[in-house]
Amino acid sequence: MSVKLNKIRISSIRRIALITAFFLSIGATAVHAHTPHDMVRAFAASPNYASDKTMFLVTDGAYTGWRYDEILRSTDGGLNWVNIPNGMNHPYEYSALRVSPKFSTDQTVFAGLKGRGGIYRSTNRGDSWESYNTGLGATNLIVRKMEVAESSTGYVLFFTDANGALFRRSSTNANWVQVLDKTNKVTVIAISPDYATDNTIVIASDTGYLQKSTNGGNDWINLGNPTGTIIYDMAIAPGGEEIFLATPSFGIFYSSDGGSTFINKGNNLPNEAINNIAVSPNYAIDRTVFCTSLRQSVFKSTDKGNNWTLFNSGAQVTKQTTLLNEMSDLQISLTYATDKTIFLPVFDGLFISRNGGTTWFQRQTRMGLMTGLALSTSFNSDQDMIATTYVGRGIAISADGGTT
Repeated sequence: MSVKLNKIRISSIRRIALITAFFLSIGATAVHAHTPHDMVRAFAASPNYASDKTMFLVTDGAYTGWRYDEILRSTDGGLNWVNIPNGMNHPYEYSALRVSPKFSTDQTVFAGLKGRGGIYRSTNRGDSWESYNTGLGATNLIVRKMEVAESSTGYVLFFTDANGALFRRSSTNANWVQVLDKTNKVTVIAISPDYATDNTIVIASDTGYLQKSTNGGNDWINLGNPTGTIIYDMAIAPGGEEIFLATPSFGIFYSSDGGSTFINKGNNLPNEAINNIAVSPNYAIDRTVFCTSLRQSVFKSTDKGNNWTLFNSGAQVTKQTTLLNEMSDLQISLTYATDKTIFLPVFDGLFISRNGGTTWFQRQTRMGLMTGLALSTSFNSDQDMIATTYVGRGIAISADGGTT
């Protein structure tokens, strides 16, 4: 048996090597030369992260003839992950994850899909999911951006579809309501951290024009295009009056008067696009803002964005996606005042800081994922097989058809 296994090892390894070389030669996305490489497609942390250590993410799943994404949950700060797709009828194209601000009591999580699946909702921490699309038409089921906020009655969820229309639904609504039509071409959404009392939301169009509502989207004020270009990201500071804009060419713009006027900020930022910006939930005290550029992460300011310092997260530009998708997201724990935690869920993986951005570490999300499989030429009789796995588990050999 040992001789037979040795033959299988050699021939199977050669086979896997040849297959890998072939895919790399044609540029196929199903094989990635970079290791580790936990591509994070979407991410959300519990608003009670300091106590429950719960977070959700979407990453690439296994390859079984086509690529599919996996939605995962961790309840120990990312040490261990479980797959939670139960009830998902469209498990392939996630674009956004968000957690209810009342998660500790309502256990609600939302998943937005870009493959015409619309919105899915879970009311049991992701253990099972249901379609949450009542009131949406067939042309509104591609989710581009999605944000959630605490309301006076629970939560309110906003999303923009592929056409640029904006929709709203609260925890007490039976249907989605369109609050801006597709002519507004909404691409970015920012909700006030104090939405429960100020009902403030700001949106940006695909050409950089801003609109603001202070009654939950019922009425809108045109703020014009203060940057002269498009906007990659926005953040509203606690209090609702201070707004930060991340742009492709001119760094960061800042308003202290609710968007009536803006000034350019950003000493020590690189001369390239700023694509993510996030404000500390404890901003009223610490005046802290974080951002990323196309190639570098993470920058931190403790003076409202006037001056910035780079703290290297360790995330690399992989050159396996568009540059804009490399540093794809940046989020701050809502319990930042207690846990000092920042999340950098990017194309290169999930990076976390627990000391306000000074140092970072990476969490693996796909330990042991199978990436290649080869069977014995006599598999029907000997049940011998060999598999390659992702990050840290090496090569696995089975003589009983994969049972052990």
